[in-house]
Amino acid sequence: MLDAIQNSYRRAAIQKSLFVELHDLRCKLAMGTCLLAERTGTLNRELLLWLEPIEKSYQGFYAQPDFGKGIQGLLKLNDQQLQELCKQSADRGLSLKKYALPFLELHLSSLPLFSPEFQRNVLEIRAQLSAINEEIDLVRFYQAKTYDSSVTPENYEIIRSSIKRLYGDIGRMWRDLADNTGKLLQREN
Repeated sequence: MLDAIQNSYRRAAIQKSLFVELHDLRCKLAMGTCLLAERTGTLNRELLLWLEPIEKSYQGFYAQPDFGKGIQGLLKLNDQQLQELCKQSADRGLSLKKYALPFLELHLSSLPLFSPEFQRNVLEIRAQLSAINEEIDLVRFYQAKTYDSSVTPENYEIIRSSIKRLYGDIGRMWRDLADNTGKLLQREN
């Protein structure tokens, strides 16, 4: 009986902290998705409307009060103005960050305290994040190749094309993971 009570308190404490970490991840992924879209010329009103409620609802460590004002400003632009903004940002460098879930990693052995569905959802988020980080490693590999003087002009163009394709893939993966994380957070609250 005492174990059941202790496990209940332990489960609640772990879930609370895990949800803080997942909210942080969701916000970082959403902001990264929009930055990536801006740099690749795919930023549009639909994406900004997707980002807006995520940013508004986020109160965590990475909250940026002026970010919401920036979204509002971008939503006032028409499609042509958004595309012009993307063109201005296209030549700026982009360094993708890999994300981690250190609290989850530390408490993997405690997942049996939760329902099988919760465990499956959390482990799916972990797997998706791992797959994204592998894609980011591939981008970094290709980016390093762009500085290799032995690369032929034809191969250089292939590399740049691969990087652009990977940026699009990563942006979609970040968005999907942000959505999946949001679903878990809503279901469990």
